[in-house]
Amino acid sequence: MAPIKSVTIPRLELPACLLLAQLTRKVLNALKLKIDQVLLWTDSTIALSWIDTPPHLLKTFVSNRVAQIQELTKEYHWAHITSKNNPADLLSRGVDAQFLVNNQFWFQGSDSFNSLNSEVELNQSDKNYLSEFKSKDSVCLTVKTSALMDDVICISNNFQKLVRILSLIFRFINKCKKNSKECGAPSKMERQNAEIYILREVQVRTFGNGIHSLEQHGNVTPNSKLKSLSPFLDSQRILRVGGRLRNSILPYNSKHPILLPAKHKVTDMIIQYYHKIQFHSGPHKHCCITLDRNFGH
Repeated sequence: MAPIKSVTIPRLELPACLLLAQLTRKVLNALKLKIDQVLLWTDSTIALSWIDTPPHLLKTFVSNRVAQIQELTKEYHWAHITSKNNPADLLSRGVDAQFLVNNQFWFQGSDSFNSLNSEVELNQSDKNYLSEFKSKDSVCLTVKTSALMDDVICISNNFQKLVRILSLIFRFINKCKKNSKECGAPSKMERQNAEIYILREVQVRTFGNGIHSLEQHGNVTPNSKLKSLSPFLDSQRILRVGGRLRNSILPYNSKHPILLPAKHKVTDMIIQYYHKIQFHSGPHKHCCITLDRNFGH
């Protein structure tokens, strides 16, 4: 009879370590003596490496035995002994009984036994050691902010509703990170942060090359459509119109309106919002109000 699946030598050595742990516990309980230190020796570096590993990381067979060994020997110390200094190897290789009866090495161990290094020499690169680890399936979750923007824009055509939804989303994220207890309607600061996020996302999608050029070189390329507007990035990385108006006494938002694409859903939503709050005013007045409130396109 032969086993269906071959068993590795380290797998056979591990139950021997468990047997040693069980026998040691029984002998010490029977002696009822105060023992200062207990050293358990084995010549299997792989078994020692498993014993030094958290059981939940290992496969069932090894995990169960390692858990038992760790529980039985938590107050003891495991150590490595070479085959040359291991008395148990006499029986493993087979010897005559007469030879064993008078063998000092069998009963007392090697002359250098007491001077052996008791530190465990882990062997954690051996394929037999690594093969007993549970396989880990890594899952990589990628969250794209552009996908968030697309999803939110599809919900509503109302700019203020879009701002409110994003404000609440960012509040939830902040709660998860900092355990914030803020509740109620979005604050002014939360709404402003949501507006900045919306504008930045729209600009990155539409004027991405220009923004990259400004970040890298401080100006747009000569053939850029934005060149005539002398664009620049403000402290919040929002793209604004530059030019000679910077020397005027006009308010900052009037001198440097935020750049938005003419044909974009968010731009349409902003125009519709100001058109509504100005009671459907004419195009000239509406354009002036929109520019005064930051936006230019």
